Amino acid sequence: MKRKQLIALHEAARGNSRLVHAVLEADSELKCLHKASGPLSSQWSLSVQKTVWQARKTLLRGIEYPAADIQALTLADDDYPAQLRTISCPPAVLYYRGDISIVQTRLQLAVVGSRKPGHYAVAALNRLIPNGVPAQTVIISGLAGGIDGLAHRLALKKGFRTAAVLGHGHRTCYPAENRQLKERLEQDELVISEYPPNIKPERWMFPERNRIISGLADAVLVVSAAGRSGSLITAETALEQGREVLAVPGSPGEAAVEGCNELIRDGAGLISKPIHLSEELEACLRRKSCLTN
Repeated sequence: MKRKQLIALHEAARGNSRLVHAVLEADSELKCLHKASGPLSSQWSLSVQKTVWQARKTLLRGIEYPAADIQALTLADDDYPAQLRTISCPPAVLYYRGDISIVQTRLQLAVVGSRKPGHYAVAALNRLIPNGVPAQTVIISGLAGGIDGLAHRLALKKGFRTAAVLGHGHRTCYPAENRQLKERLEQDELVISEYPPNIKPERWMFPERNRIISGLADAVLVVSAAGRSGSLITAETALEQGREVLAVPGSPGEAAVEGCNELIRDGAGLISKPIHLSEELEACLRRKSCLTN
């Protein structure tokens, strides 16, 4: 597989890794892109065929991606994060700013939750991250409002490394209120996206983004989640990926934490004290050490 061809195909697909994998399943070496013309597989959908034709045009024009200030890692690269290779439909290309080594070696904890968390959830996170997270742990989240932004800020304040996964290209900041935080992470930590730099956010991109958040992680901590929320989608995806799911309980009948209580009822680890989180993460670290030794 040629790195340049894979990036061109991914750009033509506008970051839709499912389209890219549809091509790779039939043509793992991307021979369909080696020539400027020629027939395409009749088994491919029209959208896949259109993507291949666009990638051919990109290669013919000699356009280089990504932009100079943004780095790219592809499935063809040896230093692509090993955790992500194991998930269903891993991102064909990761665009990033910052230090990619953050997500390659350490213990990873994803923190997700409501965009409008209550006082209890905020207090719980403020107590858990500095007191329940082992040293060298990386805090991963989605740079959204609410719990996501708080998790990144707490990590910076308490000396943990942190990585943000975007649901759009790097040229956009959503929400705008987190622009300064995004710039800080790009400079000192890590910001990742599977979407090419100029792609604007669309609703379907955020559930796709969530599989990367959980895929990079060893464990996912849900701090605040209603009965139907993006945080629960992340938790469900984490279970499918074989990651540990942990949840902070809330008062019965409180809508904002109903999802967390349901997760615990279904078997997620109950995290009400820093020691609970510490024990769960130490267990994850032991399992990770066994797998790498």
